[in-house]
Amino acid sequence: INTKGQQLLKRKRLGLNLSQYDLATLSELSQTTLSHYELGKQHAEREPLRRVCERLEIDFYSFISAYTKPYKYRNVLLPDSVTPELAQFIGYFIGDGTLEKDRITFFEQRKSVAKAYSRLFGSYFRLRPSFAYRAAKNYYQLRFTSRPLVRLLLNEFPEAKKTFDSEVPLAIFRSPPRVVAAFLRGYFDAEGFVHPHHSIGIGSANKTLIQQVQLLLLRFSILSSFNEYDNRRNPYSKRPIYKLQFSDKESLLNFKKFIGLTSKEKMRKLSRLL
Repeated sequence: INTKGQQLLKRKRLGLNLSQYDLATLSELSQTTLSHYELGKQHAEREPLRRVCERLEIDFYSFISAYTKPYKYRNVLLPDSVTPELAQFIGYFIGDGTLEKDRITFFEQRKSVAKAYSRLFGSYFRLRPSFAYRAAKNYYQLRFTSRPLVRLLLNEFPEAKKTFDSEVPLAIFRSPPRVVAAFLRGYFDAEGFVHPHHSIGIGSANKTLIQQVQLLLLRFSILSSFNEYDNRRNPYSKRPIYKLQFSDKESLLNFKKFIGLTSKEKMRKLSRLL
């Protein structure tokens, strides 16, 4: 935060008749941290600074543009082609991610998978993702803060929307097998399951997406069944659920050989199943 930004924070706080302690409490910060923001003694993380701006009725993005410069994310690396790593990231995003103006967030119940994705894509994009456990909802939150990365997804992969209208991006369909395999690994990491006695499967309320995934699996000689299930008893959604499952040994072997899963637990289940 530059000097003018520091002065603006203090001026706004005093104008609202708030002490540093009051504002820090409202913003879920320590008073020392807020004092260091105003004195220029400490770099500000985006999320805490956003809360401070919100409490001071300052437009966060205007403040970022006019009164700050980046110190952590300036070296973000964006690929210029559809690599397996990028394809896996997109697959996982379609299955388990959300998109905001300057960040991409994933919600994962398995700590090992969340940690693996944090390491893999933190290194790949040269970002330092935030990682936190949300006890109230029993999941791990993985967040990549980078507006250029968000723009990349929006501009180059517009089909990767959310929930009921996402589709497999055309760029994935046009990619070679190793890229398609990585995309499928990411999507199955997010939405797939390994039944301990008979099959691998995946389910979604998005019929088009599930049918497209079924086509992609055929590239690897994985033959899956497509079924629709009544979801009327679900208190949160009455939309039907569409599932793919495959249980013949050749398909299971091909999935293990060409696609695989990030979860070691699921891979052990698959090995026992085979």
